[in-house]
Amino acid sequence: MSNVHTLKDIEDRGAVGGLLGKQIPPGRQLGSIHESELEKALCGSIKIASDIANDYKDLQDIYLERVKNFNHICSGLNNKFNWLNTANTELEAKYTAKIQSLKSKIKTLKRE
Repeated sequence: MSNVHTLKDIEDRGAVGGLLGKQIPPGRQLGSIHESELEKALCGSIKIASDIANDYKDLQDIYLERVKNFNHICSGLNNKFNWLNTANTELEAKYTAKIQSLKSKIKTLKRE
């Protein structure tokens, strides 16, 4: 913590009358400049927080839209899958019956 200095440390080294004194406009006190800088920093922080909140809302809207699209696609795929399963079951039943019919005809032909 050797890099941390208080105003008393600066005054003790004579810096207030030197470099720091040139930065302070006449008629203003060091506290009011510091308050002004803090106020600017606070306003900047509030603006950044507001921008982040707006960006978050925008990203959340994009995410929700993509989830909606994804669910729509999944629903379509599920419908297609169910349709294909039904068609497959029907074809299986049809060809199983056809095979049984042909087996029966073969047995009949073998007897003759």
